[in-house]
Amino acid sequence: MDIENSASFEVALGEGIHLMLGSGFSVLAKDAAGHLLPVGTVLADELRHEFDLDESRRLSLPQLYTILSARDREAADDFLRRRFTVATFDPRYSALKKMKISMIFTTNIDNLIWRVYEDSRVQYLNDIVTRGPQFRDRSSIDYAPLHGSVLDDTRPFRFTSIEVASSFNADGFVNALRVASNRGHWCSNHADMMMTLFYLRLAENLAKVGQTVTAEDIFKKHLTTSYPALSTHLTDMVA
Repeated sequence: MDIENSASFEVALGEGIHLMLGSGFSVLAKDAAGHLLPVGTVLADELRHEFDLDESRRLSLPQLYTILSARDREAADDFLRRRFTVATFDPRYSALKKMKISMIFTTNIDNLIWRVYEDSRVQYLNDIVTRGPQFRDRSSIDYAPLHGSVLDDTRPFRFTSIEVASSFNADGFVNALRVASNRGHWCSNHADMMMTLFYLRLAENLAKVGQTVTAEDIFKKHLTTSYPALSTHLTDMVA
């Protein structure tokens, strides 16, 4: 396997890297019923079937969840917690404990990472939403659940970019991302990195304008200037 900038990557591995995880990362974990955790498209189909919704299959996952939340948020969230609470997982995930990790950012709402580290005697997970970042504690791995977590029923699940960006300052994600931008990263896919950069920039500009402009406006005025190389990839994310 060829790794781009392998020398820099090896240095980062020694200093402590940041993981940015998407739904594809958790596909080898299973819920209590023995079903593998779904990626976004599969989850959308499961929601359609469970709640008899969107037979035309035209709605995206964020749109489906918005509708379900308006109808019966408790039922929708109960389904998600049941589906994304990990009962068993592939033992290969335990290899993470052999890596030097400083932070984990995830768009997943499951508790897979918590299950992996629950028996660790060397490191522990620190949820920055409830405790804030612990940058100087070498035993701590700061954990940022960008879309919410099945372990925290006091914080809503968030599936749209606006919802996540609006929560960044309150949840402590912006400062953590700024620190992370200067360290090594390992993403489960390239889109995770782009989405995280997008969330950071969007959050900063939402705060500046008091959330009075659309995501599309922010994208055109700010994001394309700051991250021109990402602009073609991010257009669809704010449409």
